[in-house]
Amino acid sequence: MNFFELKKKVIDFLKISNDIYIFNPSIIKNEKNYILIFRVVLNEQRKIFICELNSKYEIINNTLEDLTCSLQNHSGATFVADPKLFKFKDDIYFTFNDGYREKNNIYIVKLNCINSIKINAVYKCVKKNRQSIEKNWIFFENKINEHPELCAIYSVSPFTVLKFKFEEKTVACYFEKKYKFIDSSLILNNSLVHLCSSCSYNEHLIITYSKIKKKETKKAKYSAGLIFVDKEKLLNLTEIKYTNPFFELYENEKNIIPQKTLTKYRIEVLYLSGILKEKTKLKFFYGINDFFCGVRDLELNFISQKKNSTYLV
Repeated sequence: MNFFELKKKVIDFLKISNDIYIFNPSIIKNEKNYILIFRVVLNEQRKIFICELNSKYEIINNTLEDLTCSLQNHSGATFVADPKLFKFKDDIYFTFNDGYREKNNIYIVKLNCINSIKINAVYKCVKKNRQSIEKNWIFFENKINEHPELCAIYSVSPFTVLKFKFEEKTVACYFEKKYKFIDSSLILNNSLVHLCSSCSYNEHLIITYSKIKKKETKKAKYSAGLIFVDKEKLLNLTEIKYTNPFFELYENEKNIIPQKTLTKYRIEVLYLSGILKEKTKLKFFYGINDFFCGVRDLELNFISQKKNSTYLV
C-alpha cells in the first residue's frame, strides 16, 4: 500500500498545493476489492475520504471520494472525524463522530458500493447514560440463532457489550451487558485505553486498542495491542484473551511529524485504525502521529504467542 501515492491523489483531488494530513485508515473487504476510508486535515478543515483498492492494495482510478459535505448534510454535523468500517447483513457501514464538544454524537453510515461509493443512509446512535464525549465504540455483526444483530463493544473496563435496533433515523441501544474483571491485568485496569478497530476471525472478534502513557513532559505516548473475544459466548463471557501493548512506532516513523501538530499533548502516536485477516497473517493499518498512515503484517502464530488470559464475571 503506497500512502504517498494516496496523499498525492487527495492533493490533486482537492486542487491544492499545500500539505495535508492523511491518517487513521480503516479497511474492509468488498467482494474482489477493498474499501479504504481515512481522515484528512487541511488547514482547519476536517474531512473524511474514501476509495477502493484492488487485490494488490493499489488505488483504483476514479474511486476517490470526499464524503464530508454529504455526511454534514445527512447528519447536521459540522465536524466529522474517526471513520471506522464494518459489515452488517453483507452491507458495508462505517461510524464517525462530530468531535470534541459539550456533548458529541456518534453516527453510523450505510454505504451503497454498487458502481461507485455513495451514502445510502445516516443514523444517529442513541444510548442512555453515556458520557458527554465518546468516540470509540466498536460496531460489529453478531449472529444469534442465525439472526444477525447489530452489537458494539462499548468499553474495556468494565468490558461492556451493547445491542442496537434500527429506527427511522437512529440506532437505539436496547441492551447492555457489563463484565467485571476478577484478576489484576496490566492493560485492562488502565483507564486510558481507547478501542480502535476490529475484524472477525472464525468465531472470534479481534479488537485493537491503544494504551496511552503520560510522560513526565505531560505528553502522551500511544502503543497498541489486541483483545480476542469469543463471539458465540458474547453474552456469557468468563474469559477474554489479550496481548500487552506491543505495537509501537518504528524509529523512522517517530520522525514523521507535521510542522503543526493537531494537539500539543501527544507524542509518538500509533493508532491501530484498521485490521484485515489474510490467510495466516493479520494486516494492520494505522495512523502515525495524527499525520500519516502505516501498514504492517504479522503472522497469527507470532500473535498467538503473545496472548494472555483474563477472567471476568
